[in-house]
Amino acid sequence: MSKDCIDGVFLGKTLKLKGYLMDKKRLFELKLKYATDTGLAEVKAFRGGTEKYAVSSNHIYLQKKGPLIKNIVFLDNARRMSVSLTDEAPIDQKKSTELDVLTEKSFWKGLIESKKLAISTMLIMLCAGAGLYHFIVLIMRAFGLKV
Repeated sequence: MSKDCIDGVFLGKTLKLKGYLMDKKRLFELKLKYATDTGLAEVKAFRGGTEKYAVSSNHIYLQKKGPLIKNIVFLDNARRMSVSLTDEAPIDQKKSTELDVLTEKSFWKGLIESKKLAISTMLIMLCAGAGLYHFIVLIMRAFGLKV
């Protein structure tokens, strides 16, 4: 690579980018013109004029739709900068293991089996409930209530 090329992007060239502008909880699709030498992307504003955003060449991603490949970038409206989609933070091994366990089918199947009542236990509970009901009815009839 020559010295006028950074991350596969030639300096002094203008690229057309498809941008997604994140504004609080809304997402707008934009067409940007990105100047590789300055790192600024221009877009026609909604009310006329142009708006500029600082775009890092590391934040430009490739989007493949069928045979077409487009350059896309995600922009933060509050900071007027591009946003990275990758997280460079170290992975928490405990949390990763916990998530792996929770997504395994065998874990949930074992949990359900341990909480499931046996048929004999359910029959004993039903009979105990029926016996309790008849005992309450017997006491109420003894006091003269018709049930």
